Amino acid sequence: MSKMNSITLVGNLTGEPELRFTPGGNAVVNFRIACNERYQRNGETHERTEYVKVVAWNGMAENIAASVRTGNRVVVSGKLQQREAPPKEEGGDSRWFTEVVADQVAISLQWAKVEGEIVRSTSKELDTKGHAQQYEAEHAEIF
Repeated sequence: MSKMNSITLVGNLTGEPELRFTPGGNAVVNFRIACNERYQRNGETHERTEYVKVVAWNGMAENIAASVRTGNRVVVSGKLQQREAPPKEEGGDSRWFTEVVADQVAISLQWAKVEGEIVRSTSKELDTKGHAQQYEAEHAEIF
C-alpha cells in the first residue's frame, strides 16, 4: 500500500540549518525552504513563493547540517505533520504549525553549474571476475 501522506518539494534554503540535540541525544535539524511558482494570468507572468518548514532526525539531521547551506536548491521528500505549540501568552490560543518531516533531502542539480572539462577516454577495466572489459566512459574532472 502506498503512503497516503506523502509530499515532495523543491526549493531554496532560506537560512542555515539549525542542528540541535534532544535530551535523549537524538539529532534534529530544522530549516525552511522557499518554493517558487511562476504562472501566467491574462498574459502577465506572476510569481508566488511558499515558505515551508522542514524537520529531519538522527543521522540525516547531522548530514543535512554538514551538507547544505543558505541558498542551496534542495529536493525534500517526506510527510506533512501538524503540531501544536503553546500560546505565546497565558490564556491565549494554542498555535498550530504545519511542517514536512523529511524522509529524504538531496541537493538539486537541475540548474547547477559545474566548472571543468569533459574528458572522453576508452580504457580496459577488469570486471569482478578479473576479465577485461572494453567500455567508453564520459566524466567531468572538476578542478
